[in-house]
Amino acid sequence: MDAYDISLHDILNIIKNFIIDNNYPDVGVFSANLINDNNELIGIVNSPADIDQFRKKLCFGNPIVHPASCIRKKALLNNRGYIGGLNCEDFDLWLRMDRSNCNFSFSNQVVLNYRISEHQCAGSRIGYSDVTGFLLRESLYRRSFKFFIGFTYMFLVFIYLNIKKSMK
Repeated sequence: MDAYDISLHDILNIIKNFIIDNNYPDVGVFSANLINDNNELIGIVNSPADIDQFRKKLCFGNPIVHPASCIRKKALLNNRGYIGGLNCEDFDLWLRMDRSNCNFSFSNQVVLNYRISEHQCAGSRIGYSDVTGFLLRESLYRRSFKFFIGFTYMFLVFIYLNIKKSMK
């Protein structure tokens, strides 16, 4: 969790009970409120409902708010930890953990207020570049048409945003 995110009351007990109730998964995924720089609620990111929904969303981008997750140390180390690019390391980790069939468990419980700021790499050229590259890698490595469609979509969004920015 970054310093500008706000954890909700009793987050550690919520996570502890979730881990126990779900037989100690490799990754626990929770929901998060989205807040702006004025601490105003601007949305919510719901955890995927199950592994199938997670995998569908994974083909098109990052379905997990990283600070609203917990990871078993052994699973993290077995998947070489955070080795991705300069940004979006969590997305790269989720891709590798999914590829190695880690056990993901999901909860719709909101555990934190996740601050959205213009200073984040989300939505930036470097963020889109990294995610696009990861999706291309997965489409080739997994021989997956779904990941290729996700790569194509992200690439077109990247081109569109660059054209839009250059027209200003």
